[in-house]
Amino acid sequence: MKILEFVRRVRSFSLRAMLLVVTLAAIVLAWLAYERAESARQMKIARQLEADGLGVGSFGRFIDPTSNPQAAPLWRRALSQLCGQRVRLITTKGQPAPVDLRPLAQLPDIMGLELHAPNVADLSPLANLTQLKFVLMFRTQVTDLRPLAGLPAIELLALNHSPVADLAPLAALKNLKVLTLSYTNVRDLRPLAKLGNLEELMLFKTSVDDLSPLAGLGKLKSLSLGRTQVSDITPLSGLVQLSQLGLEETQVRDIAALGTLTNLAQLSLENNAVVDISSLTRLGQLQNVLLDGTLIDDPSPLFSLPALKELSVARTRLSSRQVAKLRQALPQCKVDASTFTTATSYGPTP
Repeated sequence: MKILEFVRRVRSFSLRAMLLVVTLAAIVLAWLAYERAESARQMKIARQLEADGLGVGSFGRFIDPTSNPQAAPLWRRALSQLCGQRVRLITTKGQPAPVDLRPLAQLPDIMGLELHAPNVADLSPLANLTQLKFVLMFRTQVTDLRPLAGLPAIELLALNHSPVADLAPLAALKNLKVLTLSYTNVRDLRPLAKLGNLEELMLFKTSVDDLSPLAGLGKLKSLSLGRTQVSDITPLSGLVQLSQLGLEETQVRDIAALGTLTNLAQLSLENNAVVDISSLTRLGQLQNVLLDGTLIDDPSPLFSLPALKELSVARTRLSSRQVAKLRQALPQCKVDASTFTTATSYGPTP
């Protein structure tokens, strides 16, 4: 009796195990069928986009094109082979062209866009592309950034040469590392105050005049403020990770706040009414300094900068004798002082 009972139990267990295996196999096969069908659907859209002149980058389902695809683990590559391709990148091949963003709404796996699209004004087709990591859109007509507010994966955003002004929707993009808004209508930087992961911020030729919202962005390494209305750079004094700073053609006169930025390697102060550069003596990492068109008349603070490789002092108040002393004090540095005429104009060029 015990033997018969044992046999019944084994058979019962075997049947349950078989049922479980069959169920799991059915689930896996159904999933693979779905993935293959989704791949076919996306490839069809990709062919149409290519016919419209766009560049399309297709990669395996489990491959991240923003890293090195060849370095992906073997299991990822194998699964990607089984599941088929996904549309990951869309470009205009570097040339300005009319672009219809609406088909992109059907491509949920897109991770990157690089579009030179003068006709684009509405970003709403991007609103649900939650895998987007980088968006570069140049010379568009975009003013409303609200469709981007729900895309927290974005790490790089470039909207140069657009009429955008309101940055409020960007406050939600906590993973943003690179933001370029040059040649836009941006003035109010308050929405950026909480973007603590920002490392690069480009604001060249904007209407920015108040830098106080940037004071807490301690990870900033590169900041471009050329041709803005900025006059007070005191809020930058705590950004000790800065290695590149562009302040050319602004309203800046006092640069004392730079004295704490000991990681600065590149500094541009061209065409500003700056006279006193004594704060630079503490910046021993400086390698490239542009002082063209300033009012400096004493080069001695530069003598103690042994890392300097390139220095431009054209159109300043320095005499030829002072320039000769500069070259003698910094023999390893290339000094450009082609003219010694006094600078006569400062601030942003119209």
